[in-house]
Amino acid sequence: MFHGPGPPGASGVRKLGLENKRGSNHCFLNVVIQAFWNLQAFRTRLLAEPHHANRTSCMCCYCELKALFQEYSVSEANCLPPDGLRRALSSVYFANGRFKAGDMEDASETLDA
Repeated sequence: MFHGPGPPGASGVRKLGLENKRGSNHCFLNVVIQAFWNLQAFRTRLLAEPHHANRTSCMCCYCELKALFQEYSVSEANCLPPDGLRRALSSVYFANGRFKAGDMEDASETLDA
């Protein structure tokens, strides 16, 4: 569960979850996303950085994490899907067979990745 400021113009703190639908096994990834979000210096820096041009044709974990953080900052939804970041991790680690859709992974190994 994310804790953070509400949408622009809202008062107080709101709570927002990350999806983990049956069979998606996003729990390990959600732990890492929540940890990064709750590091205020990391969150502030990531959101302030400009977009960059990807050097490869594969999906970019940086861009997907930034997009998720941006969506959280303005979304009024109760729950957001981490699917884009999961696909990016799967693409980057395809040769190693890691982070495949539906597979379980370890949060500490995800953080290392």
